[in-house]
Amino acid sequence: MKKTITWCRILTKRQLKRPSLIAVLLCMVVLAITMRILSKDVTASISVGFVTTDKSIEETLLKHEGLLHFEKYDTKDKLLAAITSSDVQCGYVLKDDLYDSLIKGENKKIIELIETPENIVSLLSNLVMIGTIMDISACNLLVDDVLNQDFFVNVDEDDIIKLREYYEKYSTNSSTFSFDYNALYEDYTGSKATINIFEYLVTPVRGIVAIFVFIIALTGGLSWFKDKNSNTYANIPLTKRPFLKLLIISIPTIIAMVAGSLSLLVAGICNNYLYELFTMLAYGILCIIVTYALSSVTNEHIYCGLIPVFILGSIICCPIFFNLANIIPPMKYLQNLFLPTYYFMF
Repeated sequence: MKKTITWCRILTKRQLKRPSLIAVLLCMVVLAITMRILSKDVTASISVGFVTTDKSIEETLLKHEGLLHFEKYDTKDKLLAAITSSDVQCGYVLKDDLYDSLIKGENKKIIELIETPENIVSLLSNLVMIGTIMDISACNLLVDDVLNQDFFVNVDEDDIIKLREYYEKYSTNSSTFSFDYNALYEDYTGSKATINIFEYLVTPVRGIVAIFVFIIALTGGLSWFKDKNSNTYANIPLTKRPFLKLLIISIPTIIAMVAGSLSLLVAGICNNYLYELFTMLAYGILCIIVTYALSSVTNEHIYCGLIPVFILGSIICCPIFFNLANIIPPMKYLQNLFLPTYYFMF
């Protein structure tokens, strides 16, 4: 037991005296904190333009809260210029007699969508635009429908007023249902007009930390090969060398795990820090096992040649910055060959 403690102390001091390890650890911490600082209070929204003469629709769209931000333009030409200059992603031109067209059952060419060929924002904005128009015009359409039905007779102005009151009542008292699409987040404070960029940096930051931990674990294997070739442990019995090899790989990995966990904590990534610690522990053990096995079945040259393959493969194939499996389904099998993928599975 004393020998094990002595080995751990000596190997830990040796690792902490290596400028390369310290540099990698500092890069990991600084990168995580920098991404947090740069993304703090940075938000994003998608601008959509529209042209309409209807004040109700105009006011409703301008007050819309969500990922989409609507902007009013006076003419179609100004809207086209805004789309061309990318001030807005797409635009809508609403027919002047929109309500009359809806009442007459004319549902074609009453709303003109203008967008670039590669634009996909309209897939979302169409729902908002149509929902807004229908919400505003529904009561008018209901009144018109009642007036044009033969079995409603002697309908006067008081009946219309009551009809509107009943419409408002049953639309708001939960006796009927409707769908409302909102983008809400855990840090929701009342404004849905933007998205916090940091929400989208959580996965990349965790992925970068996972890659750094894996790299440092691999350097532990390099240390073993270096010591082995220089006969540093010639006086150590053969029966104890596997355990010593495990320590040589484990110590820098544990240091990296501690630094990585602190990076995530300081950067504000962790919602549940105990769960994150458990995840990091499980992932670190996996890195140690893989590194130990890899250094046992290969020689130094093959091992060194595999390191850049693992690093590049982790960056490209693992779902850190983007998930290629969404585009190329077979890629999900290739992802399983790289350890950072498993960090997201725990």
